[in-house]
Amino acid sequence: MKLDMELELPKRVYAEGLEPQVKKINNCCRMELIRDLKKAMPAEYDDVKIDPVFKHIMAIAENNLKFSGKLVDSFLCKQLITSKMHEKWFIFARKPLRFSLQEYHTVTGLKISRESSCDVIKWKSDGGFWSELLRTGGKITLQSIKKVHLQEVHSWSRRDRMRLIYLCVIMGVVMGRDEKVNIPHMYIKLVMDLEKLRNFHWGLHSYDFLLSSIEKVRKKLGKKNSYIFEGFSYAFQIWIMEAIPDFGEICGSKVSDSFCGPRCGNWKGVAKVSYEDIIQLEESFTEKGDLFSVISVSGNGDVLRDADYTRKDEMEDERVDLLLDRIKYKFDWSNTEWPVIEAEETEMEEADTESEADKSVDDTDIAADVETSSVNVAGRGKRKIQDEGAETRKKKLLCKRTAENKQSIDCEAKSFIEGLVHSSVNSLGDILRVQMASMESMFKERMGNMESEVSQLREAISLSAEGSVPKSKTDEAPPKTKTVDLAPAKKKVNQAQAPAKKKIGPTMLDAEIGTRLMDRTEWLHNLEIDVMMYVFRERTSLKRWELHRVAFMSAVFSNMIKKEYESFKAGIRKYKLHHLLMQYGKGFLPPHGRTQEIWNVDVDRLYVPVHVSGNHWIALCISFVTRSIDVFDCSGRKRYKEVDAFANLVPRIVKAVQPPRYHKDFNVAAYTVHYVPM
Repeated sequence: MKLDMELELPKRVYAEGLEPQVKKINNCCRMELIRDLKKAMPAEYDDVKIDPVFKHIMAIAENNLKFSGKLVDSFLCKQLITSKMHEKWFIFARKPLRFSLQEYHTVTGLKISRESSCDVIKWKSDGGFWSELLRTGGKITLQSIKKVHLQEVHSWSRRDRMRLIYLCVIMGVVMGRDEKVNIPHMYIKLVMDLEKLRNFHWGLHSYDFLLSSIEKVRKKLGKKNSYIFEGFSYAFQIWIMEAIPDFGEICGSKVSDSFCGPRCGNWKGVAKVSYEDIIQLEESFTEKGDLFSVISVSGNGDVLRDADYTRKDEMEDERVDLLLDRIKYKFDWSNTEWPVIEAEETEMEEADTESEADKSVDDTDIAADVETSSVNVAGRGKRKIQDEGAETRKKKLLCKRTAENKQSIDCEAKSFIEGLVHSSVNSLGDILRVQMASMESMFKERMGNMESEVSQLREAISLSAEGSVPKSKTDEAPPKTKTVDLAPAKKKVNQAQAPAKKKIGPTMLDAEIGTRLMDRTEWLHNLEIDVMMYVFRERTSLKRWELHRVAFMSAVFSNMIKKEYESFKAGIRKYKLHHLLMQYGKGFLPPHGRTQEIWNVDVDRLYVPVHVSGNHWIALCISFVTRSIDVFDCSGRKRYKEVDAFANLVPRIVKAVQPPRYHKDFNVAAYTVHYVPM
């Protein structure tokens, strides 16, 4: 029984490597609004910027740290399910990480203890804008502040302008609420008295709201291509960058190595990281890489349990105790197989936690004043702020981690590989020795025969010359012999002595085959893929199989689609289809086994190999009838970037190759993409 309890671990939301990916996360932390306030009210902004409670929060905007939706989303998909109400656990490279009130306070520095004597209900009117709003029960949002009130603040009192900045920092960053949500009157009452504002437990209040937002997002994972993430998302991102320093190096850089204070004020950078970068870093992460399962104000990995951050109503969970004990004793997690939550368990667990997620915000006394509204998911522009050296830092780090991972192959594997290579070389050497001995014997025999034949030829010529005109011995001139060209004879000998080539099955063993077998960089490149597609094309399009109305493309076609898609994205309206792509659509390409069958006229389906990430092949089955693409990928990952190119360009090729009278019947809308379970 004891052994079973020791082996029981929290379950993952998704299995390793099967985490879903999204196209976009709508971040509700409005850093651009904070910068607009600085332009509109520079004097008041400078006063608020040095406020002891919020100066580190405003430093995020000052340092131009950007938000990485893909990094945040990837970690939301790496959650561990526990019974804890006031903390979350995550997993990276099979190692657990805790995100609790302790970590949140370390990052933000916001107050987490309640003041029992803090009376936030009473406020004193001064006849200004905010007093009138409270008196009349008016409503105001971040959106209306940005569009309307920022143009009117010049007529407000200085105190009201400062209150506006405080409200935007609280509502737009610390709480991270959507810009269309009404600002609670409780917040407005707090900014009416700066002493009450600073004494309020903003850390506890915003942390509970962030946890409830994480819980809501978890229920949407894998169901949508985008979602809205409310709460202090920057604090969550900075926690990831602090807990896993490699992500800190990829996403940005520290302002100062000697910085003292809440860690959110010490980061800057563009935070540009892709899902591929995250996957590559996790796969190549070794023991040499730093990862801190817990962090605190005093350091990293030093405080596992602190009574100051313990909540009275927290649930006990032996699984979490097991994690903390193993973290304390530096347990090796590399071979740990984490269980995965089943679909049925997810549904039951979601039903149980709905009330808890709502309750977590209510505990801080202000949720009742919040009114929500419909949300319009808007697109975001490209980042204009450049982080010098960001790409270089990222590439160096990923190369370093990959190199460390390659070096971590155990001695047994090394011995096995060395033995395999050694035996292969010895076997090849034995074959070469036998061949060389055979060649030497054959060469000696041939040379002996050739010398004998040449001697006989010389004697015959000499006798012929002597019998033509008899002369005395003294008058006899040296016989004139005809020069014999021995090159053809040598050539024949060399051809006859050439050893017979060895076979490996139906294949001749030569230097090229040896290189392709022994050099891993030569395995499964475009040559092999194109050969297989040609075999399929022979059996189908060239009528050697009964199957018909299908076409098989080569790797060259895939590469051309990738290249043309970049031009397509640069200007969709101005884009002109490449003439070679039209040749594929008409069946004139690929050149080996051209069919001259037109897509959607003679062909209904298209099979395409696609090389991704430099080390992996996926297959696409494109149907012109259903206007869909089935993606076959044994890794189970989403390949949005690569597949989108085919989804957008193939319908344009199909329309371009149709007879002119049918063009109006075809549209160029992108094909639907389905990922086939493998």
